[in-house]
Amino acid sequence: METLLHGQLKKIAAGGEVLSVTIEPVTSFGFDLHPVFSHADHFDFTWTPMDGVISSLLLDLRHLSHLDLSRNQFTKIPGFVGSLKELLGNLSRLLSLDVSNNNGDMISDNLEWHSGLSSLRTFKLSRTNLTMAVNWLHSIKAHPSLSSLYLQDCQFPGVDPSSLSHINSSKSLAVLQLIDSIVHPSTFPLLLNMSNKLTALHLSKNHLNGIIPISFAHMGSSLGNLRKLRTLLLNGNYINEPLPVILEKPSGCVKDSLQVLDLSVNQIKGSLPEIITRFSSLKELCPDDNKLDGALPDNVGNLSSLAVLNLVRNKLTGSLPQSIGLMSGLKVLDVSSNSFNDFTSEIHFLKLSKLKFLTLSFNSLSLNFSSGWIPPFQLNTINLRCGKLGPSFPVWLQTQRNFSHLDISNSEISDNIPNWFWRLPSNLPFLNLSFNNLSGKFPDLHVRFNSFPSVSLSSNKFHGSIPRFLFNTTVLNLSKNMFSGTLSTFCSFINDNLNHVYLSDNQLSGNLPDCWMNFKQLVVLNLESNNLSGVIPSSFGSLHKLQTLRLSNNSFSSELPPSLTNCRSLKLLDLGENRFSGNILLLNLSLNHLSSTIPTCLQNLTAMTRKGSSNATIKYTILYSNTIWDGNGGTSDHSAATYTGYASVVWKVEVGQLRAPESLDLSTNRLSGEIPLSLADCSFLSCLNLSNNNLSGKIPLSTQLQSFLVESYMGNVGLCGLPLNAICREDEKQQDGGVEHSNLDDEKLYKGSGFYVSLIIGFTLGFWGLCWTLLFNWPGKPASFPFFDNMVDWLSLKMALSKKQILHSWCIALDLVILLCLSIGHSYICFGFCPEMT
Repeated sequence: METLLHGQLKKIAAGGEVLSVTIEPVTSFGFDLHPVFSHADHFDFTWTPMDGVISSLLLDLRHLSHLDLSRNQFTKIPGFVGSLKELLGNLSRLLSLDVSNNNGDMISDNLEWHSGLSSLRTFKLSRTNLTMAVNWLHSIKAHPSLSSLYLQDCQFPGVDPSSLSHINSSKSLAVLQLIDSIVHPSTFPLLLNMSNKLTALHLSKNHLNGIIPISFAHMGSSLGNLRKLRTLLLNGNYINEPLPVILEKPSGCVKDSLQVLDLSVNQIKGSLPEIITRFSSLKELCPDDNKLDGALPDNVGNLSSLAVLNLVRNKLTGSLPQSIGLMSGLKVLDVSSNSFNDFTSEIHFLKLSKLKFLTLSFNSLSLNFSSGWIPPFQLNTINLRCGKLGPSFPVWLQTQRNFSHLDISNSEISDNIPNWFWRLPSNLPFLNLSFNNLSGKFPDLHVRFNSFPSVSLSSNKFHGSIPRFLFNTTVLNLSKNMFSGTLSTFCSFINDNLNHVYLSDNQLSGNLPDCWMNFKQLVVLNLESNNLSGVIPSSFGSLHKLQTLRLSNNSFSSELPPSLTNCRSLKLLDLGENRFSGNILLLNLSLNHLSSTIPTCLQNLTAMTRKGSSNATIKYTILYSNTIWDGNGGTSDHSAATYTGYASVVWKVEVGQLRAPESLDLSTNRLSGEIPLSLADCSFLSCLNLSNNNLSGKIPLSTQLQSFLVESYMGNVGLCGLPLNAICREDEKQQDGGVEHSNLDDEKLYKGSGFYVSLIIGFTLGFWGLCWTLLFNWPGKPASFPFFDNMVDWLSLKMALSKKQILHSWCIALDLVILLCLSIGHSYICFGFCPEMT
């Protein structure tokens, strides 16, 4: 790469005056120095960065004013940064330098080299370790022309305030962005004194913790000197001061100049105080994702210049002040995920003619609009989820012609959808009307979406056939309605964007069409709980990205197609409650007619369960295009929606080694043969149901299989062994033989006089032998103790092996006396006799 770049720079330098060089990954068209940044598949990209060492021929570009080296992968970053003084020192006309977002950790011992770039106005640096650059703040403050400084994901050392006492504040620095970096808390007040011309201060995501209140105590007076400060971003930290205390710190000058205040994603408490209305120039107020509580001040409408009010995900209560309707400049109103209640009427939107984004979801607000109300705005985003819009369908939506996001789900609407509603914008990316009581039949409209939207109409009472235009989508959720008819119209489309289809719990009937090769991007297909029948189409095998297939509770029959094995991305498969037959190809689920034996490869699965017996879930994130606020009227972006599937069958394969199944339900099939021994090795098995099959043979012995209830094996006539009461034949023979042998031994024990004679002789000899030893052989007694210990050990083993009746124990006790005689008196013979020991 170095040689190639060297040669190309030589050609460029020889070509004449160059003002700008960009060496970063871009699309494959354009300047031939650019690396390739090409589309591979939808949202996947192939990134081909530049690497190596920048050639010194760059010095020949003496008229260069813009140099962009960002988003590359320089392998010798430390050497590159260290050589910048020599490499770039002669580029006196350079105005902009960007070395950000390189895919590697850069290290720099200092920032003094950039002082040689006397004309530099904008400098961007990221992913750099500057812990050795002790004079970094001094170098920035002393630069003669630097106006915009962007530092991201860097590590900085602490700064001695005395080292900056003799350095005047910068007369040029207007924008300071220091984000997602490691900075000592004592440094922040010094940053505020770097320049009295700061217009934008961005200090978000800097891992600031409980020390922050102390730092901000010093910032109060400093903020007062920033007379031109218009943007203050402190989001993504751990600030936990009450909001009224924070807003009291800036002096009057800042209150007059500040336009953007972002305190989001902190731990700020308290309520929104009336002092906020003193920020007369404020255009964006974003204290979202905090712990704010209480009610909004009634005079919040005095912020007439406010364009963005974002209070999402707090604990605010009460009603929305009617003065909000006086914010004539408001473009974004988001108060979702709070505890607001009471009514919202036309007066709340009286002068909001510029409003584009309205989000009131997840509150208890009742939208009380008259049927003839004509809103003063044209909304782009309408998000009223979990509000109270009903019972009538909101007629005022007929006036909104340009929305790209509409969510009025779970909003207590019980009405027919009027036909005018289906004249939807062609660029609609998101539509959600689910969890209402909407009804009606879709009109025969020729609607075609240009943006392949995500559409959810689930949990309503729509009926009739599914209209064709709904298949021109990315996500289609029509579950839990009353749609009927066949899916034959499905084949009239070729849609490579369709990836999620939910049609469960309807009244669909007929055979499945064999055209699934037209929808190769499908990830989820849910057709359960309908009246579908016939065979599974072989074209299912073309769905290589399919992760969830749910066909349960239908009337499918025949065998599973061999092509289904091509769905190698499959994570969840539910075929229960159908009429499938034939051998097992992939899985066996309950309430089918599957036959053959249980495969021995079950240890490769980690969870299989019927619906209701497991709470395992699979979550999918779907990207869809949306327009978001960027401060300049909105911009196109990709938003995300999460769909959750409750698993009937889940594989959870661990890396390196496949674990045993956790839950296995093969009940109510036609499985035959014996339970495989491999199932006894499933030590993680916590739920098992093999009932109502044709299994036979002995249940393998294991700690797991014998711990399940009898119900897990019921309905298998040929099955035997614990925990069932049915005794296997081999066990019965062994048990009968053992009983007969025991009875014979008992009879031998009691019959005849030999037992009693031996009992008397043994006792007599043993007793007198013991006495004789104690009287005449005392010196030899200590030597007999080891022998006695050995005999006791032998007897203990004998007792452990003997499991006869109590009479046998008396015989052993007699032997104990005899052995005592043998161990103490070596010259005497004690004889004890028990028939079973002979």
